[in-house]
Amino acid sequence: MTEPTNIADAITAAQGRVADCYTAISNKGGTLPQTQNLANMPTAINSISSGGGVNNTSLSVTPSTSSQSFTPTAPYTGYSPVTVNAVDSSIDSNIQAENIKNGVSILGVSGTYTGSGGSSTKYGATIDNLLGDVNASGVLQPPSSGLVSLTFTGVNDIASDALSYRFFENDSIGTVTFPDLTTVSGNSCMESAFDYSSITSMSLPNLVTISAQYGMRYMCRSCPNLQSINFSKLETISGIHSLGSCFAASRGITSCGFPELQTVSATGALNSFLQNTSIVTMSFPKLSILTGANCFGSCFLGCKLITDIYFNALTTTSFGTKYINQFNGMFNNSSSGTAATSGNVNVHFPSNLETTISGLTGYPLFGGASGRVTLLFDLPATS
Repeated sequence: MTEPTNIADAITAAQGRVADCYTAISNKGGTLPQTQNLANMPTAINSISSGGGVNNTSLSVTPSTSSQSFTPTAPYTGYSPVTVNAVDSSIDSNIQAENIKNGVSILGVSGTYTGSGGSSTKYGATIDNLLGDVNASGVLQPPSSGLVSLTFTGVNDIASDALSYRFFENDSIGTVTFPDLTTVSGNSCMESAFDYSSITSMSLPNLVTISAQYGMRYMCRSCPNLQSINFSKLETISGIHSLGSCFAASRGITSCGFPELQTVSATGALNSFLQNTSIVTMSFPKLSILTGANCFGSCFLGCKLITDIYFNALTTTSFGTKYINQFNGMFNNSSSGTAATSGNVNVHFPSNLETTISGLTGYPLFGGASGRVTLLFDLPATS
């Protein structure tokens, strides 16, 4: 700027500089006085907020997969640029290839999961693909990847009605496993749970006690794909009708075992248990207490392939004094009854039990047809 050469020019120049100062004060967010002169300038300068007024302004940044840089503009000059880093999969440990559907990429991670409906945990179980697919309109569709498996890990007992009818008529279930189940105490807790379903196997490797009323009644009734069941550690059945019709009409079953069963004390506990299945032999090697009323009623109704049933451990006191009808109607002499229209079945008892067995209701046919049921006392004597 050219220096003034006279007093008038100097005064004009000074007034311009005062105006420039007030403009700068305004740009910095200061408050301008009504009279903008040299005397009021210190007050105007002191009104400028620390940081040039940034505290009065908010900035919203939308996350992006690319890094972003923001440089403050007037009147907030003098501040360093703000850098917002790119968002990637590190923000969430669940963003993994196995958790993302194949063909989909999320934050740079390409999915590898190929299941239909995903996996979820319900009822203490890992349920694979059970829910099926959701189509483009948001409608849930049946599973498309075939049969699925249910593993109820960590479940050691089941509360009343917990699984009652839960998987009734479900045509997507294959294998079912209860690896930790030791007790069934909830009334009707598994009643008709897999009734009329596509289940292919049921595993209860650690089940010891069934005390629930109707606990497993109709559990796997009419399951055409079910082939075998083994209660490998079951010792006690005390719930009324607890296994009633449990596997009735599941005609594919060819084997069933109770290697550790010792006590059946409930009314109708095994009533119609194996009705119409394809069982060939049945063995109860340790069953020594059989005090439940009519506990074997209709148990083998329609099992026309069965040839031998073994009761190795029964004694003269096994039946108690309250009931004598434990085997009554066991073969149910009807048009579809076992040993009624085809085949012959041998029922094996310890050699010292003939007198005891002869006192039971229904002796000697227990509901079977004459000439088709043979009672044999050919097993080692018990004490």
